[in-house]
Amino acid sequence: MTDKAHLVENVKNWLQIDTEIKKLQQEIRKRRALKKDMTDTLVQIMKSQDIEIMNAGESQLIRTERKTKSALSKKHLINSLLNFFKEDKETVAQLTTFIMNTRPEKTIENIRRKVVKK
Repeated sequence: MTDKAHLVENVKNWLQIDTEIKKLQQEIRKRRALKKDMTDTLVQIMKSQDIEIMNAGESQLIRTERKTKSALSKKHLINSLLNFFKEDKETVAQLTTFIMNTRPEKTIENIRRKVVKK
């Protein structure tokens, strides 16, 4: 097989797989939305009935609660630094610039498909 024929075959296969993945992802999105709705309903029922663990055949449904911190934003960083350094705006500006500029950058190479609409 020549290089050109091999390239054409690879492109065709790549496009077919990409199309299949998009269809499967749509199905997954639908199912995730359904699961989220059911989860919200179950959590409310379990919470109102004060149920922590529910037996469901060979498995169990366990209601859990966890707290997470939100992402660190530039606005929050500046406000926190201003609060910590007692309104010393020059130091806060220098620290913010330093922190924002020294964040590591990551380069990722990929191929993306753009569907040409007719």
